Amino acid sequence: MGEFDANKSVVRIFMQNTVTADETVSVLIHEGRHVTRHLRGRRMSSFSEELRARSLEFVFRYRRRPTFNERQILRQEVREFYPELEEDE
Repeated sequence: MGEFDANKSVVRIFMQNTVTADETVSVLIHEGRHVTRHLRGRRMSSFSEELRARSLEFVFRYRRRPTFNERQILRQEVREFYPELEEDE
């Protein structure tokens, strides 16, 4: 639903894929995680990084941390959305 282009320092949010303002903010939070990592000179494209970004989205949406079972679901979603990333944690 969005992407961070580190070469151009641009976050793109694909508005056609977000229906509500909350969904748009959720994407911005996710991509903001990648921006923060980039600015700190850290690796952005890893399984654990995508998992952390998805977890931050969850906290925004539900106003709480995910339970163990919800974390397992998030982990499975990252596996499905980013099959090229190997689990690194």
